[in-house]
Amino acid sequence: MEVQVTTLAGDCLTFRCKRWTLRDLKDAIKRATGIRMREQRLISGAQEMHEDELLTDGLQLTLIRRPLEQVRILEDLEDRDAKRVLQKVPEQYRADREVMLAAAASDASCISLADKTLRECRDFILAVLKRNGMVLKFLDAAMQDDPELCLAAVNQNGYALQHVAARCQSKSLVLAAVSTDGEALQFASQSQRADQEVVLAAVEQYSWSFQYATEDLKFNREFLLLTMACNGRALQHLSDEWKKDPDIVLAAVSEFPGALRFADPELRSCKPFVLALFQRRACTLKYPVEELWEDRDFVLQAVQIQSSAFQAASAAFRGDPEIAMLAVQRHGYTLQFASTELRAEKKIVLAAVRQYASALASAPKLQEDREVVETAVRRNGCSLRYAAQTLREDKEMVLLAVRQQGFALQFAGERLQLDQEVVLEALRSDLSSLELVRSSLWQDAGFKAQVRRLFGDDPDVATFMGCSVKRRRLLE
Repeated sequence: MEVQVTTLAGDCLTFRCKRWTLRDLKDAIKRATGIRMREQRLISGAQEMHEDELLTDGLQLTLIRRPLEQVRILEDLEDRDAKRVLQKVPEQYRADREVMLAAAASDASCISLADKTLRECRDFILAVLKRNGMVLKFLDAAMQDDPELCLAAVNQNGYALQHVAARCQSKSLVLAAVSTDGEALQFASQSQRADQEVVLAAVEQYSWSFQYATEDLKFNREFLLLTMACNGRALQHLSDEWKKDPDIVLAAVSEFPGALRFADPELRSCKPFVLALFQRRACTLKYPVEELWEDRDFVLQAVQIQSSAFQAASAAFRGDPEIAMLAVQRHGYTLQFASTELRAEKKIVLAAVRQYASALASAPKLQEDREVVETAVRRNGCSLRYAAQTLREDKEMVLLAVRQQGFALQFAGERLQLDQEVVLEALRSDLSSLELVRSSLWQDAGFKAQVRRLFGDDPDVATFMGCSVKRRRLLE
């Protein structure tokens, strides 16, 4: 896209860009000419363009430099109290479109200080409302009844709805307001607050706005189910009667798991209901009542549904072998929540590392146990990192690890990281583990010959073997 800018001195500047707003162009002009963005006015035909407008290909603009006094006023409006600044400026600036636009955007009440010609100019008022919807409050009755002006106001600030007369509040207008600010529902007419679509739009934006719905809607069960599905947080604003309703609470929790904390305590302590929530993965662990986590039957069922429930169980049940076994069989990471005694229980730890090799990290007393470590590295070679030093220096164990995952080489003992057989097995498993090879091995002609024989045709190997000594030292 190409845009031409001509100055009053006759200079022509050409800018090529992809997708710019006028602000982007002004920044480019500043860099090309040194004229500050605030000083620039860009005219297309007889109309001044505004900073949020998108440029079009082939656009021809005229650059006019603002008077320094106007620039100073605009800067003061930006940095200081707009109304005080405006009260002190020369009278002609109250008829200046740009000065008054900046002032009203900062303080809506400044529109009352504008020259009469601007206050009666609909296009100017529309531009102002798009910058500050609350200006609607200070307009005359005719403009407050103008649908387009009202829509511009509430699109910018939903709270501007309070300045729209009830007779002018169309459904589309109120929807625009509550979609911008849900709490604007409080300023809607009675008929709009009884409209399900309007209330749902408000609640979706802000759950608290449910309190402004009509009483009929607040006791309409079908509507409440829709509301909870729209924003589960709204459950907190329902009457106690509805907080006991399983279907309504389920709808709320399905949309927002944390909504369970707003449900009636009796429902939060109901085993079948809470287990049903776990089944749907629609429940945050901390919100069922504490007493449930001291019920062995409940914990057993919860763990079978969702292994993470194990961490919320009471200390006694986290030391229960049957419950712990069920949890680690579903997901080995839950071993970390088991009691210290159970994390030293070989049968439970084996079940955990079979499912999740890194569970070995949670069993420090069994990190020297060959069977446990071997089970872990067979599933994930890099779990070698959690093994005791004696096993990380055991060649058979390390070979098992690097064959499963070449990058496990980095967790082998110092001596085995220099063992050519171990290193070659790591490379066979994952050639990207080349970066783990110690530089001293690259000094060995026999090792390099074996690497060339096994992987010589691979461009990465050739590149790596030809890399500088400095790079190899950095890799160490």
